[in-house]
Amino acid sequence: MEWELPTTAPARTTTNRSTSARSAPGKPTRGGRVFAGGPAGLSFVEVILVVALLGILLVAAVPQLFVPDELDVELAARSVATDMELARRFAITRRANFVMTFSPAGGPYASYTLTTGGVAEPDFPKDLPLTVTVTGTASITFRPSGSTTAGATLTFSAGGETAQVTVLAATARVEISGP
Repeated sequence: MEWELPTTAPARTTTNRSTSARSAPGKPTRGGRVFAGGPAGLSFVEVILVVALLGILLVAAVPQLFVPDELDVELAARSVATDMELARRFAITRRANFVMTFSPAGGPYASYTLTTGGVAEPDFPKDLPLTVTVTGTASITFRPSGSTTAGATLTFSAGGETAQVTVLAATARVEISGP
């Protein structure tokens, strides 16, 4: 198909709305429609693809918006318990005291750190989830013998859900109870 530049606007005799547009002077035309170098809208396939992509993003985002309190409490308790077991193992293998300290002093706690000789271990301090309230023992010292200086209990709560992490003094065994 060859493009022509009209010298005057063509007269229209039809009343069909889809072809009643007049071409602008100096603009190329195709089938009576003004053609300015690209389509004037989105095709049906493009609209379907956009809706499908938005649907996929929505499916991925919605679960993050409605995380149950039970899951937040359980994950926070398990994370701290795992780091307590790590502190015990470090104390035994490195033959040094390791101290896990929760801050701010007096609670509720927002973060915790693991130190030996006053120096924090890599990856510490760690933040606790803002949605979970953590209270209890502020500091736990793990000895090279595999014990702690005293037993400790931390309580994790959010909404109506509660979990506890308990450290036994003699063995430094870490137990989780709760959701």
